[in-house]
Amino acid sequence: QPPQLEMAAVSVAPPELTVTAVAVDPPALAVVSTDVDVSDPDPDPEAADPTGAPGSGEGGVHDAPSEMLSSRASNSPVEPVEPVTLPLSALQLLQDLGLGKYRKKFLKEDILETSMLRAMLQMPDGQSDLRGILKEIGMSVGHRERLLLALK
Repeated sequence: QPPQLEMAAVSVAPPELTVTAVAVDPPALAVVSTDVDVSDPDPDPEAADPTGAPGSGEGGVHDAPSEMLSSRASNSPVEPVEPVTLPLSALQLLQDLGLGKYRKKFLKEDILETSMLRAMLQMPDGQSDLRGILKEIGMSVGHRERLLLALK
């Protein structure tokens, strides 16, 4: 049978940040517990808790990512995420993203409208070209990526 997908989206403050998680059943990823007691070279397999639950004294293999997502998705309601409307001014966008220190550089380079940045992204190799422009005006890698994520 084909794998089943379970997806949850959560909106967190600040509103520009949205976290989306996907779980696959059967799990494609297994996590080995780190609470394994290696002092006993021949542990009694009958005494071990097969889930390796904390406090059992023995480690085990978990489908932790899908278990956590399943329990979180079923226990808490997921609010629909509304698209974020970007300001028309590129300078205001910088301010909203906490990147206000680059406003003078954007003014100097005549990058004034958010639509200009979005238009650059639509061109062939636009994302890499825009990254280069932002690097030239002195934006750090993290700040460039924050701006690019907001523009998508």
